[in-house]
Amino acid sequence: MATQSTKSKPVSNAAKHVQISDYLRKLIRSKKLPPRHMLESEAELCERFNVSRGPVRQALAALEQDGLIYRISGRGSFVAPRNKSAATPNTTSPIPTPQTETPTIWLLPVGGEDIHNLIFAGLLSGLEKGAAQHNASILVSSLDNNQHTINQHNQNIKGIFTSYASTEILSADFAKDLPKVWLMSRRIECPHHIDAVSPDNNTIGQIAANYLIEQGHKHLAFFSTMSGDPSCNQRLPGFLTAAGSAGVKTTVIDDTLLPDHPPISSFSEVDQTLINKLVDIYLKLTPRPTGMFIIGDHHTALAQPVLQKKGLKIGKDLQIISCNNNKNILNMINPRPVTIDMNLEDMGVAAAHIMAYRTANPNSSLPPMNITPNPTLILP
Repeated sequence: MATQSTKSKPVSNAAKHVQISDYLRKLIRSKKLPPRHMLESEAELCERFNVSRGPVRQALAALEQDGLIYRISGRGSFVAPRNKSAATPNTTSPIPTPQTETPTIWLLPVGGEDIHNLIFAGLLSGLEKGAAQHNASILVSSLDNNQHTINQHNQNIKGIFTSYASTEILSADFAKDLPKVWLMSRRIECPHHIDAVSPDNNTIGQIAANYLIEQGHKHLAFFSTMSGDPSCNQRLPGFLTAAGSAGVKTTVIDDTLLPDHPPISSFSEVDQTLINKLVDIYLKLTPRPTGMFIIGDHHTALAQPVLQKKGLKIGKDLQIISCNNNKNILNMINPRPVTIDMNLEDMGVAAAHIMAYRTANPNSSLPPMNITPNPTLILP
């Protein structure tokens, strides 16, 4: 945590929530906590101020109403992005300041599956950058806990970004006539009339295979822990096509080879036992692939240490290429693998540009757009 670790003295019963909110407000406004920084948990704040959860939740609700933080169910509270459209309470005058222009807000509803391996942060950064170019702001709100936030702003919400984890927003009354842009994969779960911005998973698979082939490998492995995830499935055809075109042998190692495991579609279902079983399958192969594409950096962080404990020398016995370019995770992997960047920020910017067009041209006859920014190979 970036916040201080010393425990404050017990506060009085009179204004516990005020003191808690003032403490967090001071940290946020002093810029000691950057945008999207996760605040201390409710439990940590309770311990810091020697209070029950009631005052803590009251303080967080006040900060959220003021536009200083946003909360995500199951994840915590985060510092809100600083932009011109952020809500700022008028504490000096009871008379509201006249607004010369109605703010444009684009809603990004989130759920637990949206906040996966920092993918959300990359997309949000791009959305904010693109929105700023169109004098709009992004309202991040959890549908389950923060419905009041949506209701508070829905008169100014002009568009909605959605994904497979927030499809319920599509049936909301206030959202019915608003333009919508689908983010990330699982396009099959998205109504066909909605624009979409997705990673180019087929090209990601091709890049992974081509890199390993260029390194001289004649037998490749596609290592996946999530056969039920569309992103992973969409990377396999490109991988197989590129390898087949070069006459290189491929072996798919995934959870479908484990009869006691149903197809996995979420990283939260991936555990060390599953990783160990898949590694054992790889080790029993004869001959054994010398080049391996592991579907994501988080998966690589779990699998590579197991492979090393089994005696394999990464870079010599086996070369690994990963995906997502999650720097926080990659920095913990030694040796650090080559990876592929989906260019999440570019995806967010593209989605914002589409939204700006749809907002300005509500009666456009342009068919639904499906944008896939080019992935990039990232060397260590």
